[in-house]
Amino acid sequence: MSSTSVFARREEKYLISYQAADALISLLGTALTSDSFNSDGFKSITKEKVEGSCAATAAPVLINNLYLDTPERLLIRRSIEKPRYKEKLRVRTYGKVCEHGGMLRHEAFVELKKKFDGQTYKRRAQMSLGEAKDFLETGSSPATNDPLREQILRELSWAISLYAPLTPFMNIRYERCAYKFRDTRITMDCNVNWAKGSWENFFVEKCDNPRLQDTRNLHNYPGLQDTRNLHNYHALQDTHGLHGNPGLQEARSLLGDPEHKDNRAQQGDFYQQLLPKETCIMEIKTTGALPLELSSALSNLHIFPTSFSKVGRAYEASMLAQMHSLCATNNC
Repeated sequence: MSSTSVFARREEKYLISYQAADALISLLGTALTSDSFNSDGFKSITKEKVEGSCAATAAPVLINNLYLDTPERLLIRRSIEKPRYKEKLRVRTYGKVCEHGGMLRHEAFVELKKKFDGQTYKRRAQMSLGEAKDFLETGSSPATNDPLREQILRELSWAISLYAPLTPFMNIRYERCAYKFRDTRITMDCNVNWAKGSWENFFVEKCDNPRLQDTRNLHNYPGLQDTRNLHNYHALQDTHGLHGNPGLQEARSLLGDPEHKDNRAQQGDFYQQLLPKETCIMEIKTTGALPLELSSALSNLHIFPTSFSKVGRAYEASMLAQMHSLCATNNC
């Protein structure tokens, strides 16, 4: 796993169907390669979905993020207002964090992500999950002799003290496949799930479980339909070719099987599905202009950028869920 600690780039997001992603893969051809985050070669999203994964390589990476915020939810409220400048604090892990394998020793990154005038800047420091928890709760940063790491830790410490007291706000986890096209990085995030913020939500139910199991569907809430008007996107329309595949149906039945619910569901900290079915978030990250071939492929497939925040959408979903719960309690 790369430990790159400083990023400065532009990021465009796209909500696309698996079939649209496959079409893009086909158009880009052999110039599209799997980057170091993936441990196997490049395959189509549809094929991998049949085999039990939503992503476009044989070994998608499980990413789990814990976002921190003030008790008044200052950071997320600022973010969804789409200001010229915004920032977020989070802890990120890659791979499964085993409850019985020393959760606090698992590698993690504490990240400060800023966005100004469409440009994304990120500072992150690598440490154990236990050190990250202590850093964010007490302000005690890990010792280091590396000048760059020391500078990044000072920046993180300043942000932590500025917004103190910080509390766990939202967990977002998903399966990611990452690719390179020329000098441009492309990621596709599938099986995107959210849960109420908790350090314990870094755990995966069973570490011998090869894939994410719990993707509770929120779309039974009527209000959610209004906040997810995604089906006007041209690239999301044509997914009928996937519905008749028995292997895909079997994968869906696993996602909905009560036997595969997260072991914290009874405590209310379970993960819930964030996106419509067969939809992933594609991000294109570049320090310059898009390659002409990539730009043409996106145009030919009618795939256009959109404003989307995983944690922002999860916050809206959690507020709607609370509203429905209150209405049910008070017979609204």
